[in-house]
Amino acid sequence: MKLFNKPLFVVGFLAVTIGIGSLAYQGTQNILTIQQSQMQTRQMGLSIQPYNGEKLYAEVFQYIRDKHFNLGDKAKRDAFVAAWQSKFAGKKVKDIPNFALKSWAGKYDDTLVFAQPETADQAIDLMLLSMGFLHDSYMKQDAVDEIGSRSDPSFAGVGVEVAIRDLMDARRLLIEQRPKNPKDKVAMDAWMAKAKAFEDEFSKISVAHPFIVPTQPDEGSPGFNAGLRKGDILLEVAQDVPAGKVLEWVSLVGKTSDEAVAMIRGKIDTKVHIKVGRVDATTGETKVSVYTIKRGKIVQKVVSYKDLGNCVSYVSLNDFMSRYGRKELKLAFDKSIANAKPCNGAGGVVLNFRDNGGGDLRIAYALESMLMETGTAIVMKQRTPDGYDYESYTLLKDHVLKTLTTADGNTQELLAPRNEWNPKLADIDQNRLSDSDIFTKTILPKGFKIVVLINGGSASASEILSGTLQGEHIATLLGTPSFGKGEGQTIIPLMNGGINNVKQPARMLRLTSFEFLPSGVSMNHVGVIPDIVVEYTPAPSNMDYIWDSQVTAAKAEILRQLGLQASQDELRAKMGIEKRKQHDSMFNQKRIFIETGEAPSGPTEE
Repeated sequence: MKLFNKPLFVVGFLAVTIGIGSLAYQGTQNILTIQQSQMQTRQMGLSIQPYNGEKLYAEVFQYIRDKHFNLGDKAKRDAFVAAWQSKFAGKKVKDIPNFALKSWAGKYDDTLVFAQPETADQAIDLMLLSMGFLHDSYMKQDAVDEIGSRSDPSFAGVGVEVAIRDLMDARRLLIEQRPKNPKDKVAMDAWMAKAKAFEDEFSKISVAHPFIVPTQPDEGSPGFNAGLRKGDILLEVAQDVPAGKVLEWVSLVGKTSDEAVAMIRGKIDTKVHIKVGRVDATTGETKVSVYTIKRGKIVQKVVSYKDLGNCVSYVSLNDFMSRYGRKELKLAFDKSIANAKPCNGAGGVVLNFRDNGGGDLRIAYALESMLMETGTAIVMKQRTPDGYDYESYTLLKDHVLKTLTTADGNTQELLAPRNEWNPKLADIDQNRLSDSDIFTKTILPKGFKIVVLINGGSASASEILSGTLQGEHIATLLGTPSFGKGEGQTIIPLMNGGINNVKQPARMLRLTSFEFLPSGVSMNHVGVIPDIVVEYTPAPSNMDYIWDSQVTAAKAEILRQLGLQASQDELRAKMGIEKRKQHDSMFNQKRIFIETGEAPSGPTEE
């Protein structure tokens, strides 16, 4: 089931890829090794190794043994080695019970497991699955391609967001209904039945749920210049043909979102023709027109900005993957600061992380530095070959302090300057920047109010960042509890898996290798608990979609804080310690219940 997969697109390329739980969830990851490997292959002329199933299995085995978070304990590590090191060596498929799929019956009976990519891949899948970690994955070419495209979201297309109508609201509602206790089988079965119905209803474009333009296209984009506008319904598509030829129109009804996007995207400077339905605001009638659009190079934006009035701005971040994310966030915060000038700088920003599934950690670091002058930015427990290290970053006014406590108890400290924002570095690959380039000085002025929106679709980097801003009393959290993905994955290219070309390894390993501890608290399987719980209801039909119940409540909270001004700041500082104690008590009780299914023995918080 591809639940929640690819709900929102920019024509020409994928805009968001989110799934929840075991349903194709991506989450936060460290992609440093991808760039390092590719750079070495290109610049150092390393030999491209052909496919070798036995070496590939051995390579994955070593990575799991030395890097997987689950094997920091020596006893577990030894048991894994005994079980998997030579499990398939020298064996044939027929000698391994329950190994081959039914469709393979007899096909590989005389073939050694590692001689065929299909069987070697399944052997590796079985080994990785034995870890029992939800977000591990062994990626083949399609998944590898998607990782690279999310990091550099530029493409040839028409630059217009498109989506199946009603999908986002229905998806958000389904996420909110997800049982909080994953061990409740009855509740989980009922929720999965709803998820199946959701998938059946929204898997393809239909008359009831057509393909629409949900937001106003950016001015200057090919789609905007051609005349497409928010609310347009995309009905049929035709590719350009030579003069004198007749256009062949293809209906989008019955197509998946992927198929529809593939029909609209194409090469730069080619043309696509689209039949569009637009509802007349006066008569209510739908008029169908044809728009011819010349495709161009589009950089897909992950940040959006709106002025909410009263010196309050709205900044939304879709994910933490785009290499352009830092620049887009800086521009949005600059607009927020300018928006507060009529109020003598006493403004605020609603920062939206709802349905944000995470991504590259360094973008989260950069955003923390924009919002925090001082405080603990991030704490991680990460796997080493011999155990676990603890790594933390503490923001000082002009420096960032990196502290590393190794598995043997030794502590190392490194102090780096926090530089001023440098626009020349804004579009450079995040993972090739130094700590001082990532942890720049604070962007927002002191006293600027921040409310962060989270929900059950906020996961990994978005909830790590939310928990940090909450724990350091930088922001107020509003919405519903986040997803609870407290583990991070390192993506590792596998050189023995064969390489299709120099730039892109054919296989990669996404391996759980570290745990996040925002403000020193584990939130895995629990999530971050908002300071103010507000359920989501959509904006009234006569208002802009942005005015849903949570955004409205967030603006009201900012105005309340601004009205109290300094006295409120002083009160928050004095109450900070007690508030954190209360939050931790609620958090730990919920965690006990999730992990054991039993209510805690201590007093219950009211």
